[in-house]
Amino acid sequence: MDENPKMTLREALTQAKPVVSNLFGRGSRDRPEILGVRPVTRITRWDDFCMKTLNDEYGPLLDREMSASACASVPKAESELFDIKIRKLTDIPHLIQWNDKMVNATLSWAKDECELCPGLELQTNAVVPNAISSSLDHWIALDNVMLQPLVNGMAWLSSTIKTRKIFNGVNELSNVESRPLQQLAYISQRARYGYIMTDRDLLVCRFSKAPSGDNFEVSLMLVPWSASGSSLTTDLAIWWLCMKALSEKNRELQSARNNDFWELIYGATDEDALQNFHYDSK
Repeated sequence: MDENPKMTLREALTQAKPVVSNLFGRGSRDRPEILGVRPVTRITRWDDFCMKTLNDEYGPLLDREMSASACASVPKAESELFDIKIRKLTDIPHLIQWNDKMVNATLSWAKDECELCPGLELQTNAVVPNAISSSLDHWIALDNVMLQPLVNGMAWLSSTIKTRKIFNGVNELSNVESRPLQQLAYISQRARYGYIMTDRDLLVCRFSKAPSGDNFEVSLMLVPWSASGSSLTTDLAIWWLCMKALSEKNRELQSARNNDFWELIYGATDEDALQNFHYDSK
């Protein structure tokens, strides 16, 4: 039996992941103090970060069969995530490590397939289990120190950060409730895209500069860890953020505006359209 059967990019990114067991104990709530915040003055929902938009932008690419070598590098959820138990914050890196392996397998293939940023290799760094610091827990970038990171991630426990309350109450958050967003904005090295990973959800973040001062605005989408199949999954979400950031126009931190436009990216011929980049200018 072929241990690495062919699969499409979509199949790789929509695997059903095992349920994560939450076994929180005393003393499990806090992460090392981050010495600084970036004021976030406006929080909104990123409503078009959804499957319809994703399919409009990248449907043909997602349904393309990956190469044999790429398929072989795709992590398998049933083995990589088997029997993971989250007892404390330093267990969340098991999920960060999964994110990192999936990004390296699928983004590298898609980047080459679309001939994006030729000559620059993908670089990532992911925190290991039992090692949470006061900095980023996941860093995804191109091998060029002059460029902003593509996507940054932080780990939190669902008992500490109420991602669903944040998402459902974007206009009514206290300073304490929005502090994780302010911390991510502060340590993200002015990257436009980021995420917060908990044992329950992925909170997708798109930052922009507020109209005045040095403050930030952020748009959010919440993706359940348990999503699979035809739903927007955490793996699709992180991959999509990275693909957006690979577009030079998307990578730069933008001022908050109200206009979006589409940028067609073609393959060898005009008939071989690989995807549409949705240029987020808000």
